[in-house]
Amino acid sequence: MYVATGGSEAPVHPERKVAGTDRKWQDFAANRKAASWWALRLRFEQSYKAANGLPYDPDEIISINPNIKDLSTPDCAVEPSDGHAERRW
Repeated sequence: MYVATGGSEAPVHPERKVAGTDRKWQDFAANRKAASWWALRLRFEQSYKAANGLPYDPDEIISINPNIKDLSTPDCAVEPSDGHAERRW
C-alpha cells in the first residue's frame, strides 16, 4: 500500500535508532524525505552485501528487475482504493 505524505514532515519513527548508528531518526534526519532516502540507501547497501557474499539481512534488501529497460521515467499511477492511495505499476 502507498500512503502519500509530505516530505517536510518528521521521520515516521522518530524514536527508533537508525541502523548502524547510535542515533535516533529525529536526530539523524531533518525530515521524512531525508529519512526515506537514507532508508533506501541502507536497503541498497544490504543488496550490495548480498551480491558480494557478505553478511546481510534478507528482509532489508531491494531488488530491481534487470529486464527493465528505462528506470529514468517510472510508469505508475496512484489510484484511490478503500480510502487509501495505492501505487499501481
